[in-house]
Amino acid sequence: MDEKTEKEWSELQAKLLENNGKLKAVIASVRMKETEKKRGELTVQELQELPDETVVYKALGRGFVLAPKIQIQEAMKGGGESLTSELEKMKTTKEYLEREQSGLESEMKELIQNSPFLKARLMGGGQ
Repeated sequence: MDEKTEKEWSELQAKLLENNGKLKAVIASVRMKETEKKRGELTVQELQELPDETVVYKALGRGFVLAPKIQIQEAMKGGGESLTSELEKMKTTKEYLEREQSGLESEMKELIQNSPFLKARLMGGGQ
């Protein structure tokens, strides 16, 4: 196999592995943020059932403090909106990484088809 093809193959493999790692990280982050958002929505629903004058506990570090229900509801709604915008950004990044992954895979297939030495090596018949 010529040196140019070997170098190109190695670079494509490295890019593919790097992209795959980034994609998995973004997917995990999206799942985590979606869970966090859903938990916040459920908490807001539960708070709506309570009377307005109810005082509830709010997490603060490792402890809890009393806070008015209205204050907590507003904070949770604001947090939900920021989570929604973060999720949109993450989903855009995920789509970009998926397109890049597909492009890299296509380049690798093309390189294999155009290089008989590489094709033979990958099929087990080469060096």
